[in-house]
Amino acid sequence: MTALVLLHGFLGAPASWASVVESLAHRYVVRAPWLFGHGRPPRAVPEGFWQAIDELAAELTEPVYLAGYSLGGRLALGLACRHPRRVRGVIAVGAHLGLDSIAERNERTTWEAEQVAKLEGSGLPSFVDAWEKLPLFASQAAVPAPRLAAQRAVRLSHDPAELARVLVALGTGRMPRLEPEHAGVPVLLVTGEHDQKLAAVARARPRLRHASIPGAGHNPLLEAPRALGRLIDEQLRDWSATRTQENHP
Repeated sequence: MTALVLLHGFLGAPASWASVVESLAHRYVVRAPWLFGHGRPPRAVPEGFWQAIDELAAELTEPVYLAGYSLGGRLALGLACRHPRRVRGVIAVGAHLGLDSIAERNERTTWEAEQVAKLEGSGLPSFVDAWEKLPLFASQAAVPAPRLAAQRAVRLSHDPAELARVLVALGTGRMPRLEPEHAGVPVLLVTGEHDQKLAAVARARPRLRHASIPGAGHNPLLEAPRALGRLIDEQLRDWSATRTQENHP
């Protein structure tokens, strides 16, 4: 049975996928590793994006399906681009494909540097307070309070110095522009209905499939885990059927 590897987002944890995994109708060999700069003790942060990709690829002893959210989605797409033989398909949720212009990169790296300064100057609780107020997460106001509290507890469990290193080494402003459509790996880009910015990024790459989760914003893992689980089930079933047909014409 092919494994399904789940990559969490910035400030997240492997457990961020728990509700999605519980909603999967089909059984998979699921692995959900800690990502760089997260956990206690935190996983060491590589010097840059491709170093992180190579480190993750070294852990894939056989071809796998990947599903990643935000930072995890960007890393999953990077794996498809750089190590396509180790990846059977990628479902990237709320993930950017990389910035096109120097101006966009400069703007983003400036913003990320400001976040690093907040982490180093104000501490993690203050940083998380500001992070949770970003417009990107406005739709989470409809999420039940206990689930929001659990998410906040995970966010506050990390080492702020390591999180700062993640932003420096693996932030969107520093990652390369990814072109998984040329890698020969099937890719599905998933965005929440209310995540219009990343939906526009997905639509700008017409050679990649795009699906929207109704009622969700940037984080369908939290806002619509059952809908995301159904989508993952359907996509993996389709990909598996296609592989079977190709191997047995």
